[in-house]
Amino acid sequence: ELGQPVGELFAEFDEVPIASASIGQVHAARLVTGEVVVVKVQHAGIENTVREDLDVLTGLALLAERVPELATYRPSATVAEMGRVLRRELDFGREERNLQQFNARYKDDPTVHIPQPYTEYCTARVLTMERVDGIKLKERGRLLAEGFDLEEVARRGAKLYLDMIFEQGFYHADPHPGNLVLLPGNCIGLLDFGMVGRLEERLREDIEEMLLAITGRDVSLLTSVIVRMGETPADLDERALAVDVADFLGDYASQPLERLPLGQALSDMTQIIHRYKIKLPPQVAMLLKTLITLEGTGKLLSPSFSLIEFLQPLHRRMLLRRLSPQRQMRKFMRF
Repeated sequence: ELGQPVGELFAEFDEVPIASASIGQVHAARLVTGEVVVVKVQHAGIENTVREDLDVLTGLALLAERVPELATYRPSATVAEMGRVLRRELDFGREERNLQQFNARYKDDPTVHIPQPYTEYCTARVLTMERVDGIKLKERGRLLAEGFDLEEVARRGAKLYLDMIFEQGFYHADPHPGNLVLLPGNCIGLLDFGMVGRLEERLREDIEEMLLAITGRDVSLLTSVIVRMGETPADLDERALAVDVADFLGDYASQPLERLPLGQALSDMTQIIHRYKIKLPPQVAMLLKTLITLEGTGKLLSPSFSLIEFLQPLHRRMLLRRLSPQRQMRKFMRF
């Protein structure tokens, strides 16, 4: 794939992979120039396997569309979105570009570390990047033994992701404990940039309003945002939806805001949306999944962690950004 024998490209190359997943496997290596790297190599024939599996899933989805109880979950659209994401993940060149963009954004931030890709050793099927040796977040006992401040790490991680989502509109979309490592100084290393999310400004504002409505227990605002964001059926009973939203918010009303389990709340809200056959844009579904995963990872580090606590300071920043002259000018130009 790289046009030269492995022995000429690398001073060392361990043929036994240190990790393997569905699409590719990762090998430890060292460049002839001395840099310690990992090389992500796509499994032989995986493109054909993915294509065949998606064909099977597409057929099953068409059958599922005929079952009323399953049709609500949009099987065909779900498989189509899954296929789009998988095909993007098969292009390692896209992951390389993601690494470059995140590196450019966070190169001067000592609290986060993004692996550096080595472009001359990258193709659509091979990705060579800096090896980041750290302790994975799922190894909580080891982290405590090494003296890491897990509450501080949880806070840093929350602020990092909320910055990526609401300030950049471009975020690492798979924050499970296996994709995050800790480096000296409580620095967070991010791994695996095959799955990233993008949010255009208008959709980002809708999501901000949705989260503000949940934290503010605002029934009318949350109902209107759900209807505005989603594709609604012609027979939508908006009054019944508002009643269910009120019940949903009421379930959490007795809990102090700083202890509100945002992940569980978002899961419950998603169930209501499905019940009313409202179809959310794929970008929203991906973000909700990311936020739910993020809160679970934060709680793994610190049981008292609450993502909602970090959304509160964003409220004022969101309002100021919406009232800024630059944003008003952009809105004017859209009309």
